[in-house]
Amino acid sequence: MILISNDIRYRHSVLQEAFLNSAKKTDKPFAEWLRLLADRLYGGDFYDIWCLSLSELDKSTCLTEGDIEELKPIGQTLGYLDISAQEMGLRLEIDNLHEKILKLDENLYDRMKVSVVAGTVLGILTVVVLV
Repeated sequence: MILISNDIRYRHSVLQEAFLNSAKKTDKPFAEWLRLLADRLYGGDFYDIWCLSLSELDKSTCLTEGDIEELKPIGQTLGYLDISAQEMGLRLEIDNLHEKILKLDENLYDRMKVSVVAGTVLGILTVVVLV
């Protein structure tokens, strides 16, 4: 998202160009997804194209259905003729994704502590049972 946002902001690229330029800077499967999205931009409603491409991305990555649902509002943000509206919308979505990542990191740390304690207790229990 940051690559697309920067391409729109600094190069003043149209969406198709922004997707193709971002595809060059990413790895599979996201690069293929961005190229496919750029190819489909020749007709139809952008939001429908965005949602369809997200469902295909869901099949080729480890993103969950919840992750895909989080990305759908971006399709409503992109496609405006006004560049500043696109930039502000992308910035908002990037901030939302960043907040979600921070929450997941917090949860990960808590889960790691629980698993270490559970592993230690099970190890001690195993020793006690075997002795």
